[in-house]
Amino acid sequence: MKNLIFFLMFFSAYSQKDNFRGHVSDRHDGANFPGVIVELSQNEKVVYKSQTDIDGDFSIKNVKFGIYEFKLKYIDYETYVNQEFHFNKNNKIFEFVYPSPCKESVKVCPKNHSDKLIPIVYGLPRENLVKKAKKSKVYLGGCILTDCDPKWYCKKHSIKF
Repeated sequence: MKNLIFFLMFFSAYSQKDNFRGHVSDRHDGANFPGVIVELSQNEKVVYKSQTDIDGDFSIKNVKFGIYEFKLKYIDYETYVNQEFHFNKNNKIFEFVYPSPCKESVKVCPKNHSDKLIPIVYGLPRENLVKKAKKSKVYLGGCILTDCDPKWYCKKHSIKF
């Protein structure tokens, strides 16, 4: 009987649900940020998804308490990821500023090495730059520029930073 009571208490503690709500504002000017995709994933599978409305607000109903990978995504912005996002009875309403503040780029791969790194070049490339890119001397980053563009590319891990 003790085992049954323990099991029921354990099961009910982990099967609790609540609404997950939040607000996303733009880092650049503090305005509401409509159209941002909000995802909660477990084991690399999206289990809950929403999108911010015109006021920058989102809501997801009946989210189970637990640990998730949390993502904020928007076209042409770097995806924000929190791999150990805790959703529980104490944390149900959130404020986010997106995109995250820029980090200064240093010539060291996030995997802690400094070999096999090449600079990222932005803008419309001329013929000589295309040749360098084909020889893996530079990485072509595209024509669209933001204020947080990565400066280095790791050929070993295919990471921009």
